[in-house]
Amino acid sequence: MRRQIVALALLLALVSVLSFCAEESSSCRADKENAKCSIAKDGIAMLSNLNLPSNAKLVDAKISPCEITGKLWSCEEIGWKVKNCEILSENQPFKAKCPIESGAWSVKFRILKPQGCADPVNPSIKWDCEETVGIYQRV
Repeated sequence: MRRQIVALALLLALVSVLSFCAEESSSCRADKENAKCSIAKDGIAMLSNLNLPSNAKLVDAKISPCEITGKLWSCEEIGWKVKNCEILSENQPFKAKCPIESGAWSVKFRILKPQGCADPVNPSIKWDCEETVGIYQRV
């Protein structure tokens, strides 16, 4: 009986630790307020809930590894470790398949907003512009 109680206590402790790790690894953070994001273990990166024109298109996505020191994320912006992702959905929700391994990652989504930006001199004139949104997650 005593062994069963000890085994049950160890099982509960293990489940608590695993659920904490799952919550930590599944949290995703985006550069934009209210954006929803995720990077799955299979490399699918998703970004949604952005306040963008309906004709906004995902034109590029790149993944890079990150190092975490405390709460500070340091991600490679250029170099051989930055890799291209395959675009799966160019409309919201934006999705890309990225070459990924375990660890901390950043995916930069480059989004084209056709006729979505006002000219600084004459705001009635609209022109094409791009916006980059980064997402960050441990996988």
